[in-house]
Amino acid sequence: AEACAQQLQRALSDCPSLTEPQVAWACVRNTQGAALLVGNSMPIRDVDRFGAPCDHGVLCLGNRGASGIDGLLSTAIGASHALSDRKVCLLVGDVSLLHDLSAFHALANADNKLCIVVVNNGGGGIFSFLPIAQHPGLLSPWFDSRHAQGFQGIAAA
Repeated sequence: AEACAQQLQRALSDCPSLTEPQVAWACVRNTQGAALLVGNSMPIRDVDRFGAPCDHGVLCLGNRGASGIDGLLSTAIGASHALSDRKVCLLVGDVSLLHDLSAFHALANADNKLCIVVVNNGGGGIFSFLPIAQHPGLLSPWFDSRHAQGFQGIAAA
């Protein structure tokens, strides 16, 4: 996971301003031989649009869940245990990760093959692309799940 994280960091450090499509592109291009578990909503759309075809053996995984945001971290932890021959990179949105924070306890027993990339756009970015965005009074707070949470603390733990 450390090597995966270092590759992603090198790829993204050249970007003057980081965009969600750049993150998706970097995750696809820099996970050679790994498994890439792609979260729902914007991450999967960004990988589809901007990931660029590659032939370096990345295994792309997904888990729809009941509403698309539940259990993605748990799925990635399970994948990292099941795929003992591969590193696993989870590309996930902030609301999805916040929804599954309780799964972090399972990382205490993991063998550190999991790299987590969080796209923190302040919550529910996909809704700005949908017709509901034309109704700001309904968009916030009912659809976009705005928040000001950071992930530095959990990343350091």
